Amino acid sequence: MSGHGPQLRLANIRDAAGLASCYAESWRGAYQGIFPKEYIDRMIARRNAFWWKRTMDRIPDARPIVADFNGIIAGYVHFGKGRYGDMPDYGGEIYELYVRPEFQGLGYGTELFTKASATLSKAGVKGLMAWSLEENENCCRFYEARGGVEIGRSEVRFQHKWMPRIAYGWPAGSTPTKVSGDHPEL
Repeated sequence: MSGHGPQLRLANIRDAAGLASCYAESWRGAYQGIFPKEYIDRMIARRNAFWWKRTMDRIPDARPIVADFNGIIAGYVHFGKGRYGDMPDYGGEIYELYVRPEFQGLGYGTELFTKASATLSKAGVKGLMAWSLEENENCCRFYEARGGVEIGRSEVRFQHKWMPRIAYGWPAGSTPTKVSGDHPEL
């Protein structure tokens, strides 16, 4: 990809098909070899354009920020207040951050991550956390390269399999590290 970077903006209903497509391509790229193809296909089918329209219509304040590259949803970040009351130092949470494989390595993931962090900070939310499956090494390296430190572990069930996941955190007052060069980029 060449040209200018993406426009970061709040998603709207017209982005539903682009969000569904971005989710599908990102899931195939991120989880191939971790999950069976049938499971990936089933998860993608659930996150279709109708799901995105319904979700944004029902909860307008929970719309993701998208990286719009010439009309293509190149990536998105969905974030908000943390869902884990037992981690009070991490009031904000990245729920999902996905970038289409063909846009990875261009800084879009970092731009989305930085925008989410800044938006939460501006809203008075202190600290940030994000989860990654341990087997998703690219995601783990992405958060680590941005200064994330392991703050917890748990297991999550996918189908009939329990899988370890890692919580990464950026405490209140810290600024996620901006990276360049050979650091992993979503």
